[in-house]
Amino acid sequence: MCMLRSKHAILHDKILLDYRVEPTRMMELNRLKLYLSDHFADDSPQIWTGDFNALTREDYTDDYWEKTVVAVRRRNNWELPETKVTNKVRMNDTGLSTAYEYLKSTSHNCR
Repeated sequence: MCMLRSKHAILHDKILLDYRVEPTRMMELNRLKLYLSDHFADDSPQIWTGDFNALTREDYTDDYWEKTVVAVRRRNNWELPETKVTNKVRMNDTGLSTAYEYLKSTSHNCR
């Protein structure tokens, strides 16, 4: 169990971003941030779960990215791989981090 110490309740959001194109996902992410602005302002803990339909470049080797991710998308006439959504969340534009990043950067320990 991992305990977070906070004077606020933990906000849990289930998020399902557009599955087709990155610009729509970015718009949805920006709207979500605006909608949750009060929670961001008072630094309330948030847990976002769901399907972001977004890629994280670091999850793939260069070879796999080119030969599989890019190739499959080209072959099926899909949007070429984009990582703007995960970069926006991870670059602290939202102030959020993954659970892995949070635990790695603190002395917190979940057992």
